[in-house]
Amino acid sequence: MIAGFICLTSILPITKLSVGISYFHQCPTQPQLLIWLIVSGCRGLFCIVLIFAIIGIVIAMDRHCKKPISNLMILSGLLIVAISAFSNFGWSIVGIVWTLSIGSTVQHKDSTNTSTYCHSTPYVFVILMAFFQTIIIITFLIVGCFYGRRESHGPTNTSNNQAINELHKQYRNYIIIFLLSLVFFI
Repeated sequence: MIAGFICLTSILPITKLSVGISYFHQCPTQPQLLIWLIVSGCRGLFCIVLIFAIIGIVIAMDRHCKKPISNLMILSGLLIVAISAFSNFGWSIVGIVWTLSIGSTVQHKDSTNTSTYCHSTPYVFVILMAFFQTIIIITFLIVGCFYGRRESHGPTNTSNNQAINELHKQYRNYIIIFLLSLVFFI
């Protein structure tokens, strides 16, 4: 099941990587677009491996350790996810800027005119991916803020140890859900 999920989530980064490599010399007016695709694809694959490693560590610690997951582990996982999300957001903005900077002059028909030519496949693909990623990231941030604010009150009417254990379980579940959802906008 995990291997199938990894394959499913790897489709988009592999597609970015393959389009960037396949059309590498086909956009002379803005070669950074193809570099954007290649870097975005490599970063996406790296993040997928990293996210599943963190999930594996959290699950293994939960199953094999008698004590709850430490706050340091939770914070380091969230820090990695936050850095990845912000770098993804920034990289999406860069892709949008690079595409829109040639939007009025780009043409897709005459490949001999290298000052304005860019093959339509990578050009449209970068536009779609950059806007899609930006919208998804903003949506997840908004939903995450509302969900986190709603659930931040914690358990009531329990002893101190039970409350701490319950909070650790909630943190673990939040990390796993957040990491899995993060995979979809890589």
